Amino acid sequence: MMKMILLVSLCCLGLAGAAELERIESCGVGCSQGLQCRTKPHAFFPPPCQNRPEGLDASSVFRNISLSTVMRCEGRQKCWLHLRIGIQLRLTEAVHGVSVCTVSPGMMEECRKIIFRRSSRERLSGLQVEVQSDCTDVSPGQEVMVTVKTAPSYCGVTWTGAHKAPECTSQDLQRHVPECITGRLSYDINPETKELMVSVSDMLEDYDYHLRLCHKDFICMGTGEGTRIKMNEPERIVKLSYSQPLPCLCIEGWSMVTDAPRVQVCPFRDRKSSSHFVVTPASFASPLMKTP
Repeated sequence: MMKMILLVSLCCLGLAGAAELERIESCGVGCSQGLQCRTKPHAFFPPPCQNRPEGLDASSVFRNISLSTVMRCEGRQKCWLHLRIGIQLRLTEAVHGVSVCTVSPGMMEECRKIIFRRSSRERLSGLQVEVQSDCTDVSPGQEVMVTVKTAPSYCGVTWTGAHKAPECTSQDLQRHVPECITGRLSYDINPETKELMVSVSDMLEDYDYHLRLCHKDFICMGTGEGTRIKMNEPERIVKLSYSQPLPCLCIEGWSMVTDAPRVQVCPFRDRKSSSHFVVTPASFASPLMKTP
């Protein structure tokens, strides 16, 4: 029997694929030491902007604003992504707080107002302070537009920016975020019996797993050969029979959840005898790709 092993890691080229996101225990809003702040519901129909005081503009108030993605976990495979917004601003008597709004294509705008207590803003007036918020949920690969304004809102004193959350090609997301977990596949080829012995590891916890053979072109068309691995089965090895060792013949696997990401392994494509190779992100089937 000729043995060929495939480790489906969906790795990215370079260091970005191996980098881990910062973890948070819970989401929240925080202000720099000495600055007391609280969140306040944002008006559904906010009042129009006010004329800004002399010398007040976006560059004089907002010194630096950073956007990044962090991860919150409740278990090894139960993690969620959050957008972290870090704001550095110069505090003045006219600035009582900031409002932060986020919106994505096809989604409703979400706004949060962060108000500074009067006693602390009077004490720190003229100094640079920091505000951080990381309670905006984001999905892998989601693009978010961010708008930051002063409170009260002054005309022209606005900062806008955009951020894209990491894709499922990130190894960190593949291990911990359910939407990105595809399972890892290894297989043995028996050319004499025309059989593939496929083993699944690191599958999504608490869900069954489906394996099948398919012919891949633009989409992967099923050959009729497939099976379901129960989540509580100790042996996660199945036998799949094929008729011809075609380059387009692939093993496809996915967890039994709605819109689950799929992984595709093509044992006979560019195969070399006794070789070991790693599948590139091209073998990852996005949940947006409708595969029969």
